Amino acid sequence: MNSIVLRTTLSLIFVCALMTSFAVSDSLQNRTRIELGLGFWHRGSSVTAKTDISGVQTTLDAGGPLGWVGLSHWLTENISLTALVNFNSLGLETKAGILGVKNYTALVNSVLIGSRFYPFVNSLESKSRLYIAAAIGRYAGHESGQTIGLTGISITSKSASAFGGNLSAGLDTQLSHRFMLGFNGGYNFMSDFSEPIGGRVNHGGGYLGLSISYLFGN
Repeated sequence: MNSIVLRTTLSLIFVCALMTSFAVSDSLQNRTRIELGLGFWHRGSSVTAKTDISGVQTTLDAGGPLGWVGLSHWLTENISLTALVNFNSLGLETKAGILGVKNYTALVNSVLIGSRFYPFVNSLESKSRLYIAAAIGRYAGHESGQTIGLTGISITSKSASAFGGNLSAGLDTQLSHRFMLGFNGGYNFMSDFSEPIGGRVNHGGGYLGLSISYLFGN
C-alpha cells in the first residue's frame, strides 16, 4: 500500500510541475470558483471482519478513490472561504460462507465548510500559490447489500453519521484567467460512527488529490 501512495504522490507532483510551466499570474480577490477533484484516501491498514456464524468475511481495503466538488470565494488575495462535498468509495471484498453469499457496497461522504489561507501572495509574485486549509462538518456513511442464502434473498441497508473535519496544505496554479489546477494533501479526522460502515466505525486518514477549477468573475 505504501508503494501505491508513493506512486500516486510522485505522479501528482509531476503533473503539477508540468502544468506550472503554462501558468499565469492573475488577481483572485472577489472571484469565485467551482472545483472538481480526484484523489486517494488512505485509512491505515486493511480490516477483515467476520460478520456472522455463516462464516461470511469482508475485507475493507486500506485505501480507496476519493472525489470532491468544491465552491470557493476569495475575500482577499490571501483568504478564501470554501464549501466541499467529498465522496469516498470503500474497497470491499466479500467471501462466501456455508449459509450463503453476501455482497454489499459502502460509501462515506462529507460536507465541510472552511477556509484556505495563502501566506505568500503579498510577498511573492508567483503563478503558483501555496496554501494551508482547515474545514469542519458532517461525515455520513451508507452501506447496502444483499445476502443470497438457503432461505432466499435478503436486502439490508444502514446509515450513520459523525462529526469531523480536515487539515490540509496544497498548491493552486492558475493556468489561465478562467482555469486553475490544484494539488493538495491532508488528513480527514472524524468521531466514530454509532455502528460499523464497511467494517469500520472510523474512516479517518490521510489523502492526496488533484483538482481542476473554473473561475468566475473579472
